[in-house]
Amino acid sequence: GSKNYGTLIALKSQRTTTTPDEKEMTMNTIKRVKKDQEKKAGVQICIWSEAGVVSSRSCTRRLHCERCLFDQNMMDFFAHNLTPLPAVPHAA
Repeated sequence: GSKNYGTLIALKSQRTTTTPDEKEMTMNTIKRVKKDQEKKAGVQICIWSEAGVVSSRSCTRRLHCERCLFDQNMMDFFAHNLTPLPAVPHAA
């Protein structure tokens, strides 16, 4: 957890340039550490964040999505902005 994060910070401070892969690895590590800390603190993570649709977001409704304005907005967005898949024909 935090040991890996400290190693990344130390490595980053030794160099002036960072490759795109290193940046992605650093961001993924930071997100994972933050998520681990939130889970230890009892913070619930939004289902949209867990699904990887949005960046790290905590849940403010105790996973009662039907009362969540953010969830409703996401559902509306996807309902209006995704092309439905064609119907799969049933086997005869």
